[in-house]
Amino acid sequence: MRRAFAAAALLVVALAAAYALLPGGRHLSASEVLQTRLEQSALAAPGQLQGDVCWLEDCAIGIKLVPAPLVPENFPRLLAGEAPGSAPVTASLFECGPGGGKLLLNLLEARGAKLQGTVDYTILPRVLGRDLPAKSTALVLASGASALVVDWKLENRSFALQLQSDSSGAQLLNRREQLLRDMIVLPGAEAGSISPLLIDGRYACVLKGWSRSGARFHRQVDKGWLGMHLFQVSLSEFADVRALQQDLEARLDKAGYRRSAGSRPQVAGADAFLGEYFGSDGFVQRILYARLDGAFLVGLVQGPEAARADITSHAEQLAASVVRVDLAPPPEAWGAYFGRVRNIRCLAWQEGDRVLWGAFFDDGRQQPVPWRQEGIEWSIQLTQGSQVMEERAGQAASSREFNPLVDAEPRAIRLRKPLPGDAELILTIGGQKTSVRINLK
Repeated sequence: MRRAFAAAALLVVALAAAYALLPGGRHLSASEVLQTRLEQSALAAPGQLQGDVCWLEDCAIGIKLVPAPLVPENFPRLLAGEAPGSAPVTASLFECGPGGGKLLLNLLEARGAKLQGTVDYTILPRVLGRDLPAKSTALVLASGASALVVDWKLENRSFALQLQSDSSGAQLLNRREQLLRDMIVLPGAEAGSISPLLIDGRYACVLKGWSRSGARFHRQVDKGWLGMHLFQVSLSEFADVRALQQDLEARLDKAGYRRSAGSRPQVAGADAFLGEYFGSDGFVQRILYARLDGAFLVGLVQGPEAARADITSHAEQLAASVVRVDLAPPPEAWGAYFGRVRNIRCLAWQEGDRVLWGAFFDDGRQQPVPWRQEGIEWSIQLTQGSQVMEERAGQAASSREFNPLVDAEPRAIRLRKPLPGDAELILTIGGQKTSVRINLK
């Protein structure tokens, strides 16, 4: 019997192989063409833990807590946390639903907690790009432990962080500051969105209205269903985005797909290409090619020709939503990525006909932060009044290149003529801007 099953299995494999080799065999879909070329590089569904950060894909939040089991329950819904008593200060993150943070506070009161007072509080999360208004409420739990509940709203969703401690209130406040300062929050993550991590946790994107099926994504539109597949490709395989694009387009061309349109969006600050492709199968594809830090990103969005406008719109949204989150380990222990920088400080002085300058970088705690990341663009202008007198620009790969104590000469601004009097230097590095005034002789 076993031999019969084995023979049958071999026959099936042989027939499948022969069918694949027949001339004029079945038509490959564009997704299969990319899957064949990039076979093992599809971005798999990320685990909930990325290093010491719990990544909540359905909420677009990253926080240094332990993920909770995903079980259906009413609000407030536990997302991540720690067992009470497992540390001097323990914390839990909840999604509170339409009732907001008041829902969690009411639940704690029903269990014997006593509210001590509420104050306005401001969260400065990473990536979001703006302050997040919140409320911080002090409580004494029925057990006698001190507690804090910080609640906030983002898009159309409500969240709350509960902390408790049997020790000093100072420890409670310190843990609150630490957790919320390091928390990652992506903009635009409405209810019904998912935010997969990309390129080993270096990036993430917000997919509004999409659902995950393993490593693939899908969503319904008025004229059918759209599918999405994301790949990462090693930087060692291609010289640049153009070489990657040419390789994949040659394979698509052999399979009967022709490019009919294209655009050049920016993806997380990097130049990219977004092409449209038609075949004879009644489907349209939009394929995104981008060179990011750590890998090339390839994103395929496809659907029926009747949904062409939706395909274009959602492919463009994908390109626009990719942001840096820096959950991958830094290339070296001392070097965070530039995304950690919250403030730059410029120093400048004159030596003869040269203006020398440098910059230091601070994180969200106003503490010095070094960084390493290729392709960070910078520019500096020397102005008097409203007129630009001199300017320079370039790219850097680390904060060391701006250290005024190391070597300021390569950045020097040479004065082509004397410019006595007050002047201002306007410095922009990676989107961060600052200025400093200097008196020229």
